[in-house]
Amino acid sequence: MLPSNLHKDTITKFLSERTEDSVRLRLAKLDDSQFLLGLRLDPSRNQNISETNGELGAQLSWMEAYEMREFEGKEAYFVIEVDGLPSGCLRLYDYRISANSFSWGSWIIKPGVPPTTAY
Repeated sequence: MLPSNLHKDTITKFLSERTEDSVRLRLAKLDDSQFLLGLRLDPSRNQNISETNGELGAQLSWMEAYEMREFEGKEAYFVIEVDGLPSGCLRLYDYRISANSFSWGSWIIKPGVPPTTAY
């Protein structure tokens, strides 16, 4: 696994190489909070994720804290887009450099999107 100081640049490079894909990832931003909260609160999608505070303010606070973790190379939260439209999310977190591992989670796909959205 890469040292945390290389994560941001490596992710940025990967994302820049995928800009022409019909299904692509982009780093989540504070402006995505309402979309992400909507995914997390959707009862048809949230059976297997941790409980979420339903308040937008709490989501905004979480995203602000996330942005610092992303900046430090400790975590990456992505919005999955299909043809430029937000269609889901996923997150890489719990980086364990010594074990050369990380966790993949917070994976939620909107109902009705193409099966290929499951990046």
